[in-house]
Amino acid sequence: MLVNNWHRSVRIIREAKRLNPAIHVIASLRDDAHLGELAQAGAAHVFPENYAAGLGLGAQALMTLGMSADDATDRIRAMRAQLSPDLQIVPR
Repeated sequence: MLVNNWHRSVRIIREAKRLNPAIHVIASLRDDAHLGELAQAGAAHVFPENYAAGLGLGAQALMTLGMSADDATDRIRAMRAQLSPDLQIVPR
């Protein structure tokens, strides 16, 4: 989900979860200022743009240095959990 207004995003997430409680909502934010609100509304993954670029570069660097894609993904998930403890992580 990409919406330019975090208030609207929260309403959309809540409505989506009301209609389908099993839905996994993936959202993006410009920064992490309202990450908690989206997670609390039911977003399973929230990607703040200021984290996403760095984590993507980090994952690519790890794989370039010889780490397997699975191990790199696990490392990035662990880093995301440290950066965004409000979020639940949907299992792969």
